[in-house]
Amino acid sequence: MATIKVGDEVKVIAGDNKNLTGKVLKVQTKLGRVVVEGIGSRERHYKKSYANPKGGSKEIQVGIAVSNVKLVKAAAKPARAVAKTGVSKATKTKQTSKEKK
Repeated sequence: MATIKVGDEVKVIAGDNKNLTGKVLKVQTKLGRVVVEGIGSRERHYKKSYANPKGGSKEIQVGIAVSNVKLVKAAAKPARAVAKTGVSKATKTKQTSKEKK
């Protein structure tokens, strides 16, 4: 079983968006969902409030179940962090409290 991560390209294998592909924007592990770019957008309506006096609507991205997607192409691994230059671990010695005085 492939692990799906942010940046991977996936294909939807079930549901209304079947056979569409997109890039994973977010992984919600506790909910078992992934947010895929261009798939699963909904319109969220907002009630009038003090913070938003006119109300209105906004388009949001909602996740789809992990079981409904298939990994097509894994994201390229990011560059590894470069080790700090300086004193090597072999030459470092620990100072005791008596030596510090």
